[in-house]
Amino acid sequence: DEKRPLTTEERTKVDEYLASARDARDKTAAASSTDDVRGELQKLIEARATLVNPSAIARPQGGLRSLGQQYVESAAMEFIKAGHAKGSSWATPPVELLAATLTEDPASGGALLVPQRQAGILMPGYQVPKVIDLFGQGTTDAASISYLIEKTATNAADAVAEGGVKPESALTFEAATELVRKIATWLPVSEEMLADVAQIRAYIDARLRLFVDLTLEKEVISGSGIAPHLLGILNRPGLATAVAKGATESNADAIFRQAMSIMYTAFVMPDAVVLNPANWAAIVISKTSQGVYYGPGMFAGLPGPSIWGLDVVPTTGITAGTGLVGAFKTGGQYWRRQGIVVQASNSHADFFIKNLVAIRAETRGALAVYRPGAFGTVTGLTSGLTAPAGELSGEGGNGGGLLTEGEGGGAGDRTGAGSKAAVKR
Repeated sequence: DEKRPLTTEERTKVDEYLASARDARDKTAAASSTDDVRGELQKLIEARATLVNPSAIARPQGGLRSLGQQYVESAAMEFIKAGHAKGSSWATPPVELLAATLTEDPASGGALLVPQRQAGILMPGYQVPKVIDLFGQGTTDAASISYLIEKTATNAADAVAEGGVKPESALTFEAATELVRKIATWLPVSEEMLADVAQIRAYIDARLRLFVDLTLEKEVISGSGIAPHLLGILNRPGLATAVAKGATESNADAIFRQAMSIMYTAFVMPDAVVLNPANWAAIVISKTSQGVYYGPGMFAGLPGPSIWGLDVVPTTGITAGTGLVGAFKTGGQYWRRQGIVVQASNSHADFFIKNLVAIRAETRGALAVYRPGAFGTVTGLTSGLTAPAGELSGEGGNGGGLLTEGEGGGAGDRTGAGSKAAVKR
């Protein structure tokens, strides 16, 4: 019966046939459309082949050329030279010319030429702090160091007869307390500087450590003791009597007299002398009346400067004309509460929104002088050269400016390299 309803199986077959037919129709339409697109593309390719390529005309294969040279060598000029410009209207193909020719002339593009840059950062010269190493070293976790200083000693010992009264000797002591002081400095640096110059962070860390060490050296020599400063050796009460250099006496002779004075009054053996470089130079270049150097002379090295068996530490931390002789190892000790710590943060003020970083270096410590009489000064020393300008500061000065990548602020810039360390409680 042809009019009967389709069975489920038959209906499924019919649906499959209809789906196949629709799929075939869609594929046929797509193929026809692709052929049309291909035809249009072929027409464009054929038309393009008849045109002059502007890029091929304008951009030279070798070095950069002037505007005139680029035009003369272009296909447009060839068009004119071929005679197309005679007796009829004409137009050359467009010629795309480079905007400018870069040369080393500053008026052209000289400023854009990148100079050859040497690797590394050339830092200004600074002396190496050494005075602190003369003292005994110690560490502490306290805020102060307390100790007793023997002020006077009365030796009444004597021969005593049988049954006689023994003489009484006497010692007096004075309590001393040294407060831990802080020496610190910081430097603002842009985040771009830290990111773009690989070694700048390590460089700044090292420089800030050096600044702190230089200030510490000055403090242990001549600190005023007024908070927040350390009390330096030169300002301590109870030092050995100062020795003034005589008019006909050499620097070396005066130093020897002070060393002997300390040895036979404080009964300790001096181990070092701290001198300004100008005064040390006068000793090194001293000569006999025949012009012969007393010392090794100009052709001998000085790996370990010494005089009268004492180590010599030349430093601008002590004023020219004054020397310091002492038994540093036994007479004093530097107690470190905190070694030099370097930290960085962008939380200072508005640094976060300005992409700036504050790098800070600081140390804490106290100077204990157990025997002030183990140290003494020598005054009136003569100079063998002009005293260095400025104490403890090299070429860097005491700027404290921001280090950036801007003009004058690159990796070699020292605008902020002289950030001066401050002494704090």
